[in-house]
Amino acid sequence: MKLIIPGKPIAKKRPRFVRKTGRAYDDQASESGRFLLTVREQINAKQVEGFFIAGKPLIASFFFYFEVPKSYPKRMHKAVESGQLIPHTKKPDLSNLVKFAEDILNNELWKDDSQIAESFCSKYYALKARTEIILTEWKGVEK
Repeated sequence: MKLIIPGKPIAKKRPRFVRKTGRAYDDQASESGRFLLTVREQINAKQVEGFFIAGKPLIASFFFYFEVPKSYPKRMHKAVESGQLIPHTKKPDLSNLVKFAEDILNNELWKDDSQIAESFCSKYYALKARTEIILTEWKGVEK
């Protein structure tokens, strides 16, 4: 199954704390909601709801695409337009991007992200910013 979530990829942020009360809060609630809404729309369109929740091991591939900044050289814009993959080496960190996607998709595509037995992830520049997630069931020997 392949999901494409349009828009700039979102990275997991650290929780924020209120100094007076010592309470933590999540300042990513709106980002999480938009991401999850798009994922649910695609799941419903593909009619695969609950397909991966069974607890079986999964292989997950995460591809994060960022738009090329306007300040970058024209040769870089042309390379991306021609389909060349150019690595994105700026913030956010790849591990934080993956962590956000894994956490937000708990109980949507899998019961818990601990089901992911194999993972592949990368981030590149592209014409349109998006997050692509490809999931397959792991076909190896199970315990």
